[in-house]
Amino acid sequence: MNTTPNPLVRRREQLIALCQMQREDLAAQRCSFGQSVGGLIDPAGLLGKMGKSPLLLAGVALGFCLIRPRRLISIATSATMLWQIWQKVSPVASVFMKRRQK
Repeated sequence: MNTTPNPLVRRREQLIALCQMQREDLAAQRCSFGQSVGGLIDPAGLLGKMGKSPLLLAGVALGFCLIRPRRLISIATSATMLWQIWQKVSPVASVFMKRRQK
């Protein structure tokens, strides 16, 4: 039998080892990222504190408006369209709700 390994087998083993190292590196990065972002996502973290402080919330909203004015225009346009739809649907929905309660 042939005792020298096939070049493809060696290459496969090298790729498997490289893949394992990349997985370990990614897991370590994910863990450190999760720890750094954990305070933002945690309800008791930054978002929880932001809801309790209207001034902080207003500052974040102002910063968002200054950084992304196009997004603000898009959101305002969508909100206006939804408001118009609600104004048209609300009377009809209230009639149906009154009929259903009878």
